[in-house]
Amino acid sequence: MVSVLAPGGSESYVRYWIGWFDGHKFIPDDTEPRYRLMDYGTDFYAPSTWENEPSGRRVLIGWLNGVGYGAKQPTTYYRGMHTVPREIALKESAKGDVVLTATPCIELNTMQNLAASFRNVIVADSYDFRRLCEENNGAFVVDMNTSNNSDYYTITLFNEVGESVELLFDCVQKTMSV
Repeated sequence: MVSVLAPGGSESYVRYWIGWFDGHKFIPDDTEPRYRLMDYGTDFYAPSTWENEPSGRRVLIGWLNGVGYGAKQPTTYYRGMHTVPREIALKESAKGDVVLTATPCIELNTMQNLAASFRNVIVADSYDFRRLCEENNGAFVVDMNTSNNSDYYTITLFNEVGESVELLFDCVQKTMSV
């Protein structure tokens, strides 16, 4: 079961519960029903899924638009966008409980039309990848192998007007967060 929550009207979260719907009521798997977050971003809203995809996958697309600022965006026609399509599934976690997983759909790989491979790039503190792929117009796939024992790595994406977003890769928890 999925529910959208907008506490205080400034952010939205999509929660989910695992269980069964018998046609009349929802029966949670947990003895004490608890919700989990489907996505940890506060702009993720109104997810839609398709379960009749030819290969049997369940594909999800959400809407990215913050409820706290959506109507204030300085634009006439553009108000948000869709998420990257994700294949979702229920899987058993390392702790033994069932969780929802989401993986970008493999078809996104067909959008990559330029390829460049760089080996043995050593990054001491920071590195500007733009100079490696000047013709790629901002579309990058980074396959990174690390050789030291750091607990985390970050990649900061930024544009010409100084806006940025930081991706944190936690090697201990094996997670990525924005």
